Amino acid sequence: MISKRWLSAILSAILFALLAAIWVIFAPIQLGGQAGYVVITGNSMEPGFHTGDLVIVRRSSDYKVGDIVAYNNAELGRYVIHRIIGQELNHFIFKGDHNTWTDSYQPTQSELMGKLWIYLPTVGKAVQWARLPLNFTLIAGALGGIFMVTLLMEKSQPNKKKALRDWFNAGKRWIREKLARWSGQSTPFH
Repeated sequence: MISKRWLSAILSAILFALLAAIWVIFAPIQLGGQAGYVVITGNSMEPGFHTGDLVIVRRSSDYKVGDIVAYNNAELGRYVIHRIIGQELNHFIFKGDHNTWTDSYQPTQSELMGKLWIYLPTVGKAVQWARLPLNFTLIAGALGGIFMVTLLMEKSQPNKKKALRDWFNAGKRWIREKLARWSGQSTPFH
C-alpha cells in the first residue's frame, strides 16, 4: 500500500508534468513558444469570425493558399488575421473574407505569426476585459485572497482538530456533571 507521502509526491509529479506539457503547447511566441493569441477587432473576417473572438495560431513551416494566418502588418503596426489568397516570390497576398480588396501589405514568411489553430468565440472580450488595469488588479487581489485563505485553512487544520476534541471533551464533562448531580452523586465520574 502506498503511503500518503508517496501518493502526494506522485500526484505532484504528475501535476508538474501536466503543467509543463500545457506550457510547451500553449506558450506565447513572445516567450519562446509556438502559440500566438489574436483578438478579432474588426469585421474583415466575417461571417466566420466576429469582433471579440479569440484566435490561437501556431507557427508552421508550411503556409499555403487558403490558410487563415495572423501576420504583423508593418503599415498598421499591429497583427492582422486574414486568409492567404496568393503568393508572389517570397511574399504572401492576403484578403479578409468580408473585404472586397486585397491587403496592401504583403508580408514574408518571417512576418507570419502562425496559422489558425484554435478558435474561441467571444473569449477575446473576456481577455480584453481582464487586461484593463483595474480589472487585472481586482483579479490578482481575488486570487491572492483565495491563496491566503487556503494557506490559513491548511495551517489551522491541526488547531481545528484540537479545538474540536477539546469542545467534545468539555461537552462530555458537562454531561457527566449534570448526570452526577441528577443522580445525587457528589463528584462526577471519569
